[in-house]
Amino acid sequence: MYIKNWKMDFMQHKNLECTAPCSMYSVLYEHKIIDDPFYGLNERNYARLSDNDCIFHAEFELKDDILSKEFTDLVFYGLDTICDIYFNDRLISSVKNMHRRYIYDVSKLVKKGVNTINLYFKSPTKYFKKMNARHYTFTDVNCLPGAAHLRKAYCMSGWDWGGHLDKDTTSIPR
Repeated sequence: MYIKNWKMDFMQHKNLECTAPCSMYSVLYEHKIIDDPFYGLNERNYARLSDNDCIFHAEFELKDDILSKEFTDLVFYGLDTICDIYFNDRLISSVKNMHRRYIYDVSKLVKKGVNTINLYFKSPTKYFKKMNARHYTFTDVNCLPGAAHLRKAYCMSGWDWGGHLDKDTTSIPR
């Protein structure tokens, strides 16, 4: 079963409908809250958005055909990056690596009717700053300082062709 009806909460914006896979930036762009962050110099205006946490959540109904299975696995094919995973209001894991698949047996947590998943994503830029202050790591690849402390694609922090959507810049849209 593929869960389709995801929603995102970000700052004052609540229940923004989205389809996974997606990102905070893509959802804000789809809902016309921000302009294309990769157009012109827009990344300078939106980079600080990464200093905020966000929540992706979904409700879905399970029927007898799934509930009758011996095992019920919840599978994520990538979570970017620092994320607390809740299934039916129970913390099942905290993860920090976008480069892997996560599989959880939720057989004892599933219930007939409405089930919920809440993904609490924490700011990667705050983590970069905290870890770099604690354990400075030099990197010569033009990434944000501290990016080496997290299993996250370097191109998402300015390396090579990627934008610097995590740098300190000028403004945040309201």
